[in-house]
Amino acid sequence: MAETRAALTAEVAVSGHDVLLATKLHLPRPRPGFVPRPRLAGQLDEGLAHGLTLVCAPAGRDNIRAAPA
Repeated sequence: MAETRAALTAEVAVSGHDVLLATKLHLPRPRPGFVPRPRLAGQLDEGLAHGLTLVCAPAGRDNIRAAPA
């Protein structure tokens, strides 16, 4: 009985993992009311060609002045 229960638990874990993997490999369908924004998408795609600097510091520590122009 214990072997059957362990095998069933392992099978459920594998199938759950497959479902999670499938959600990461396929684009979801657009939600109702989705508004396509091709100009915004184009600008975001252009931004991928440039570097990004993330400044993480407590408030009031001149974070903006520390960032390169």
